[in-house]
Amino acid sequence: MKKDHFSQQSDLYLKYRPGYPTALFERIADQAPNRFRAVDLATGNGQAAVGLAAHFEEVVALDGSAGQIQQAIAHPKIRYGVAPAEKTGLPDCSASVVTVAQALHWFDLPTFWPELDRILMPKGIFVAWSYALMEISAQIDSIWLHFYRETLKDTWPADRAHVEEGYKNLGLPNWLAQWSGFELIESWTREQFTGYVRTWSGVKRFQQQFGTDPSLELDAELASVWPDGDRKTIRWPLNVFWGCPKVQSS
Repeated sequence: MKKDHFSQQSDLYLKYRPGYPTALFERIADQAPNRFRAVDLATGNGQAAVGLAAHFEEVVALDGSAGQIQQAIAHPKIRYGVAPAEKTGLPDCSASVVTVAQALHWFDLPTFWPELDRILMPKGIFVAWSYALMEISAQIDSIWLHFYRETLKDTWPADRAHVEEGYKNLGLPNWLAQWSGFELIESWTREQFTGYVRTWSGVKRFQQQFGTDPSLELDAELASVWPDGDRKTIRWPLNVFWGCPKVQSS
């Protein structure tokens, strides 16, 4: 991974990141050549790894951030480790499936693709996804989008733009196809929402540059339209890519 943007907020990441849909992990398991081993790269706090553990005999979950791994969700079928996606240290042909959730845009892709090919078993599959900008309501969306695009405009890492574009300009290989129809859905209070905002890399960089937490101003503005304790449904459309690189290259 090019740079670690999340170690300093790993505790917030564990508490406030939205969960992935169970239907996505069911689809992954159905497409995998077997249920032997799933490998989740840039696992963060292990959210995707836990979803995979319901369907595979073993899950290896790796992240380049020791801070994230220290906060990871314990599970008897998950083996966590600290390693970058570009140099996993895993045996050749050892993974039935490799997944990357909301992180492929941070990878050094020219180095990553050969490593992926090395660790996948024959007919093994690769699945990567990112979530698009969230949708709450017209009034609330106008407030948080102004914060996202204006307040934080100079603090987002450049590679973050790939998420907004749905990875269209990431230079993905032609063996990857898309799955449609998946989304994240949460019912959150305003406090939970602003907690999620504080996990953003742009917010952390703003704090480092200016010494203040910009989410406090956002929360104050949202309070006029989102009362304390009220829950709002939040949706994030998922962009999901999958494929079998060894089938294509054989």
